[in-house]
Amino acid sequence: MEGLKQVRDINLHRDATPIYLQLAGLFRRRIEHGEWPVGSQIPTLDALALEFGVARATIRQTTGLLRQEGLLARYRGRGTIVLRRPQREFWYEIGADWESMIEAYRHDGFGTKMLPAAADTVPPPDYASDMQAGEYTYIRRLNTVRKEPAAVDAAWLHKKVGQKLGDKALRNFPALVLLHEMPGLTIDRVLQSITIASADVELSGLLQLPLNAPLAVIHRTLYGADDTLLCLYQSFTRGDAFHLKMRLR
Repeated sequence: MEGLKQVRDINLHRDATPIYLQLAGLFRRRIEHGEWPVGSQIPTLDALALEFGVARATIRQTTGLLRQEGLLARYRGRGTIVLRRPQREFWYEIGADWESMIEAYRHDGFGTKMLPAAADTVPPPDYASDMQAGEYTYIRRLNTVRKEPAAVDAAWLHKKVGQKLGDKALRNFPALVLLHEMPGLTIDRVLQSITIASADVELSGLLQLPLNAPLAVIHRTLYGADDTLLCLYQSFTRGDAFHLKMRLR
């Protein structure tokens, strides 16, 4: 009963996020971490409703969502069974250095396609402290691994750099790979930061994720010789596929 009391202390009314979505995130974590193993029966609607102090209808809505995602299935006489973990069967590697980051775009199974984007889209406020260009070439891409959606990338290329690369190249290849291979261009410095966010209605649709699922947001700023700004880059990478491995010593 001690564990039950601890769970009941969770505040499901801290914000406007529907309770069933909050519980769906918690249930996914229970499955992913093995608290509800694959093949096992999860607690009954009554038990879960009591545990979280919510109506049975709310639990039914939550488990219904996870059934749609293929994580759970309900069988007559057996209850609700865990079918699989939410962890995807691939990792989307994020390089801790420039060369390994570029290699992530070249491994087998990687795919990419250009997404519609308004040409006048400006860089987000996150880049306010970085050097700015007068004009940008803005592009957006959906990256996949073995045809599974993995990340939505956006790049604001310095206008002159974008013109040199050309529309055809930008339509078909990731901007960072083009910059890496661009003749006569020197990438002198790359700054990278990673933050955590949640999928909004557009990103959840593109990445085939539940609404508010975790995302890793990668910001990169690329500078050339004489500290010339080359590119502001942003990637929304699905949290269940994100993999960053760094050597600390």
